[in-house]
Amino acid sequence: MLSKKEFLKKYRISNTIFRKSGLRWDELEIISNDYKSKIPDYLPTCKGISERLNLSNKVHSIKFRLKDTEHLIEKIIRKNCDEPTRNINFTNYTEEITDLIGVRALHLFKDEWLDIHNYIKKTWTLKEKPIVNIRQGDSENYRKAFEENDCIINEHKYGYRSIHYVVQCNPTKEKYYAEIQVRTIFEEGWSEIDHKIRYPYETDNAILNQFLIIFNRLAGSSDEMGSFIKLLKFELAEREFKSEGKIEELSRTIDELKNKIKKLKLSKPDLDSIYTSLNTITNINVDISNLIEPFDDQSFLDSIKIIKNLEFPDISNYYIGINDIPRITPPIILDSDVNDVTKKDEPKDDEIEDDESDGEDDDKENKDDDENK
Repeated sequence: MLSKKEFLKKYRISNTIFRKSGLRWDELEIISNDYKSKIPDYLPTCKGISERLNLSNKVHSIKFRLKDTEHLIEKIIRKNCDEPTRNINFTNYTEEITDLIGVRALHLFKDEWLDIHNYIKKTWTLKEKPIVNIRQGDSENYRKAFEENDCIINEHKYGYRSIHYVVQCNPTKEKYYAEIQVRTIFEEGWSEIDHKIRYPYETDNAILNQFLIIFNRLAGSSDEMGSFIKLLKFELAEREFKSEGKIEELSRTIDELKNKIKKLKLSKPDLDSIYTSLNTITNINVDISNLIEPFDDQSFLDSIKIIKNLEFPDISNYYIGINDIPRITPPIILDSDVNDVTKKDEPKDDEIEDDESDGEDDDKENKDDDENK
C-alpha cells in the first residue's frame, strides 16, 4: 500500500479532510491487509453470482470485479467524512461497504429489466430496496413501473441510468454482500464513455458536461428506438399471420365453389369457362392490402413512449401490404436541444472498471465511488 502522503496526494484528499474522517492511517493499513487476505474467498462468490445471474434468459452479457484495495480505502475515508455516524472501521467495513463484490448484467431492451429484477429477487435475499437511477425527463410510466415493483427512484444529476441491487450471499458460513447493477447496452456504452471522460477530476467541466448530456439523450433515444422496433416486429408478424389466414380462407372458399359447381347441370363449355376463371383467381398474386385492417389511428404508437423530438408520420391511412410498409423519419437534433457487449462469456476478473456513478452518493461520489464500472 502507498504511504499516507502518496495516497492522499494521488486521491486529492487534504489533511483536513483526512482528519475529519476520524481514521488513523495505521487502521487503514490494517483494513487494506485484511481485505487483500479475503480476496481469495471473495473471488469464487463473485464468479458464482455471475454464473447464476447469467442463467436469466434476458441477460445479454455479464461483467464482474472485486473492488480495488486503494478504492476501498478512499471510499472509507470519504464515507466517514460525509456520514460520520456510520463510523466505518476494521470491525464493520465488510458490512458497510456493500460493493466489494460487483456484478453487472446487461440487457438489450428496456422492458427486459423486469424479468431480471424478478429473477434477482427470487434467487437472492436483498439487503435493501433496489435503487433505480433515472434521468430528468423520463416518462411517468417509466417511473411508475419501478415504483410498482418496490424500487427507490433516484433522479441522477448527470443522467446516469442503472438499477442497483445489494444482495446477500452465504456460500459458506461467512456472509457476503454484493452489488448487482442492471442496465441496457446503450446505458452501459454512455456510462463507460462518461466515466472515461469525466472521471475523476472533470465533474464540473461545463463544456464536457453539456456534450455528455446530449450524448446521454442520444443513448436514451437509441434505447427507445430499439424498443419501438421490437414492438413493430411483433405487430408486423401478427398482421402477416392474419393475412395468411385470410388467404387460406379465400382458397377454401374457391374450393367449395368448385365442388358446388360440379353439382350444377351446366354445359361443358360453361363449366370450362367457370373453372378457368376460378383457376385464374387462385393463381394470381393476391394483393393482401385490402385484407388487413389499417392502423387504428395511432393506438399502436401510443402504446410506447414517443421519443422526445422524434416525430412519426401520420400512418392512420397506411395499410400494411407486401410493398407498403410506412417509413419512419429519423430524429433531427435541433440547436435548442443543447440546453435541454460481449456475449455471455465469462469476462476477466479485472474487466469491470470501478463505476463512479453511484446514484446513492453525492455528486462527487457519483463519479468517484460506484465501483462497478
